[in-house]
Amino acid sequence: MTNLERLTQIMTFSRYGALAQAFVMDALGKQAEHIAQMPLEQLQESFGNHPMIGANAWQLVAKEIHEKLQAHFAR
Repeated sequence: MTNLERLTQIMTFSRYGALAQAFVMDALGKQAEHIAQMPLEQLQESFGNHPMIGANAWQLVAKEIHEKLQAHFAR
C-alpha cells in the first residue's frame, strides 16, 4: 500500500468518522508548523544524519505544507 493509499484509508475508514480527518489535519498542521519554525541549526541537530534528505529540504517542505494548510483553513 502506498503512503497516499494508507492516508486515504486512515481518513476514510474510521470508526470515528470525520473526526479521524480532523485529527490527521490537525496533526499535520502542528508538525508542519513546528518544523517550519524551528531554527535550522536545531533541526539539523535533531534530524541526524540522513544522506538522502537534508534538514534544509525537510524544513522547506514543512513550510510549504504549513502555508498550504493556513490558506486552506483561512477560507
